[in-house]
Amino acid sequence: MELPRRIGAVGDPPQPGHPVEQGTDPGLRLGGGGLGGARGRRRWVHAAAVHVVPARAGDGPAPPARPGVVDQLHRRPRRRRPGAAARRRARARLRGGAGGALRAAPPHRSLLVHEAGVAALLTWGERHRRDLPWRRSRDPWAVLVSELMLQQTQVPRVVARYEGFLARFPTPTGCAAAAAGDVVRAWAGLGYNRRAVNLHRAACAMVEQHEGRVPDELDALLTLPGVGPYTARAVLVFAFERDLGLVDTNAGRFVARAGAGRRLDAREAQAVADSLVPSGRAWEWGQAVFDLGALVCTRRDPACGRCPVADHCAWQSAGRPDPDPVTGSAGIAGPQSTFAGSDRQGRGRLVDALRRGPVASARAADVAGWPGDPGRAQRVVEQLVADGLARVEGDELSLP
Repeated sequence: MELPRRIGAVGDPPQPGHPVEQGTDPGLRLGGGGLGGARGRRRWVHAAAVHVVPARAGDGPAPPARPGVVDQLHRRPRRRRPGAAARRRARARLRGGAGGALRAAPPHRSLLVHEAGVAALLTWGERHRRDLPWRRSRDPWAVLVSELMLQQTQVPRVVARYEGFLARFPTPTGCAAAAAGDVVRAWAGLGYNRRAVNLHRAACAMVEQHEGRVPDELDALLTLPGVGPYTARAVLVFAFERDLGLVDTNAGRFVARAGAGRRLDAREAQAVADSLVPSGRAWEWGQAVFDLGALVCTRRDPACGRCPVADHCAWQSAGRPDPDPVTGSAGIAGPQSTFAGSDRQGRGRLVDALRRGPVASARAADVAGWPGDPGRAQRVVEQLVADGLARVEGDELSLP
């Protein structure tokens, strides 16, 4: 079966009198004598003025466009601000909700990342998919736990502790029923212990507000403690298989380099990521993009010679110009500050000690590794209490 050819590239305009196939970019950039062309100028034609006809195998010649449509496209359109309903529909499409059959591809999307590139990456992903324990389940709670653990923690450390944690707290209800201190103890070795407190608080919120279940709507997920835009979308993709794009450190490199070929702000990066997701394949696509970012499209010295989408990469096509698009692009974490001697190191030492039992307040500076600096230790203890990681009882510190 011959698939309908995408149109909208400069120099390949639709011919007057022919309808536009469904799947065409809603903004058609045309030049010369094409739709909207005038004296060689290029401008965007809004899809609302185009008659959209679904293409099916076995169809005969395309039906004619509605009378007058093509002629109307040659007129200079009046600029109109989208109404509230249109804006709501656009937001719904970005959130994976219902909304027209066409998904808006942003103007900055690289034309080099198209169907061939998507197919190449999906094929590569199937062959090189890493066998990670959280990929064997679609359970929303298991997915949420894995996503929180993977924030700023290396994969091998999460692999070593993920299944044991789930065995201890297999459901939101089980986690909410435990003391916060028990969750912090089970979090040992993962670092950034405030995530354990947030996970416990999120479990309590699910019990109180969602009947002990992980919600399946973006807005509801975003109300949970510790759940931001990326984590909420990751749960929707990997647990509920919604067609949404993801932008984290690994995926962000792919989006900036292959998808756009330039530095992106947060709004642009999310729009590009959403536009690249193949319909009905979000789970496979997300895993493939993550693996590509971890194994091939690395921050330093990306292995472009081994990349399955090198022929479709905007940055590669441009000759890999400096600066690298990942520099300063949204969603891509920069180098971490020095850990040795930092407050983070002292906090970690104190929490590790509290996992073993109460600590005398007078010994906090020694335990944190700052003998002779009780003022610094006191400040860190106050932060731990504010974060829900410690409580003061008399002259002792303990886990909550």
